Amino acid sequence: MSCDANDFRLGMRRLAAGVTVITSCLEQERTGMTATAVCSVSATPPRLLACVNLRGATYRFASASRRMAVNVLSLHQEQVARDFSSAEKCLGQLFAGDGWRDAGGLPVLDNAAAVFECSVEQILAMDTHAVLIGSVVRVHISDAAAPLLYADGAYAALGSSSFVSTNDRVIRRTA
Repeated sequence: MSCDANDFRLGMRRLAAGVTVITSCLEQERTGMTATAVCSVSATPPRLLACVNLRGATYRFASASRRMAVNVLSLHQEQVARDFSSAEKCLGQLFAGDGWRDAGGLPVLDNAAAVFECSVEQILAMDTHAVLIGSVVRVHISDAAAPLLYADGAYAALGSSSFVSTNDRVIRRTA
């Protein structure tokens, strides 16, 4: 027996997470998607995982090229998160804007809080999504603003005493 899917979604909304844009490149074509389902697997060797939709271009590109970049967005990159979360936008236009550069064949975002260039070592398909396990080959760390967070349907920043949303919504921390 499993829980109700709506209850699961509501519970997961309470899990604050860093906001990333996962990018990949295949035969000179670029793709990317906003994701919060990213975490460390190990430090030695350095590995991380990212969960992506099996029907999406990011999965197709990363699984075929076996390469991806995880761009950890900074507080002031909320619009980037919104742009890459919309399937209606033309990706070519998104990468053509200022702020993107090539790093070893992968599109990476300037002024991201951090960027992890990865080789995709393992792929675990489960239901509608795949877990991509990446070995980190290079890390770019920026002096950018604090990382962008997402919690309860809103973008937010970690403040000294509360989560302060970038869209005027406040999510209070309990002691």
